Amino acid sequence: MQKAYGHSPFKVHYVYALKNSLISAVSVLGLTTGYLLGGAVLVETVFDWPGMGLCAAKSILYVDYAPVVGVALLIAFVYAIVNLATDLLYAVLDPRIRY
Repeated sequence: MQKAYGHSPFKVHYVYALKNSLISAVSVLGLTTGYLLGGAVLVETVFDWPGMGLCAAKSILYVDYAPVVGVALLIAFVYAIVNLATDLLYAVLDPRIRY
């Protein structure tokens, strides 16, 4: 349809098509953040890298609840902030979406 108005193929692909396809890509990236945060605990434990994931794993083994709760709350907070940013980015990418 846009070619009928005389737009170049570049404008049709990168302005119209890319803008609509970015919404699904942003959704996938926002949800993947949860897997990355959970995977950090596994990677730090397996490779014995110092970090919050290893701290949480060792705290579970030593039955120390305060660091476990702290790491879980921080991961949940980061995940919530990333999902909020994803939702706000929807409105930037597609002006038809309103909150």
